[in-house]
Amino acid sequence: IVNGASSHVLLSVGALKQPTVRISEMSTPRISLGRKQSFKIEIDNTSPNYISAAGTLSLYNLFGQKVGEVKLTPGILLSNSQRYMTDSKGKQTQSVVWNEKLTFGVYTAKAVIQINNMRSISKETTFISIPLMFLLAVTVILFIVLSVLYRVIKKIHFKTP
Repeated sequence: IVNGASSHVLLSVGALKQPTVRISEMSTPRISLGRKQSFKIEIDNTSPNYISAAGTLSLYNLFGQKVGEVKLTPGILLSNSQRYMTDSKGKQTQSVVWNEKLTFGVYTAKAVIQINNMRSISKETTFISIPLMFLLAVTVILFIVLSVLYRVIKKIHFKTP
């Protein structure tokens, strides 16, 4: 038995052309009720050469302030293929996960992908985050207020002759 070592070699035939890469999908649920927001970011390589891609997902609040950033796992994308970008936590689900303790309001997520360390492409999406406990508290308070108003209106109708 012969022992040996090997490594993967990626070959491109022909002249190196400017890569034609785009973000074909960037999606997330429009309304989030939890602390975890997951994103699907798919890039599409239509050039005849392979590319290396790395990047970040930056999150901004309603006022344009940066409130979070997730590093995307670098990877290689072969010619004429697609790939989902992931972070270190989303490798099994092919998603990028932003885990924040308390989020409330309108947020904008912007994905910036660097292609071959030469140029970058970007895409953004907007979502609303409402904590589930806040939504539950507002519902309970609204129910109490409406029931008190109902009782008051019912008593007023009985007292008028």
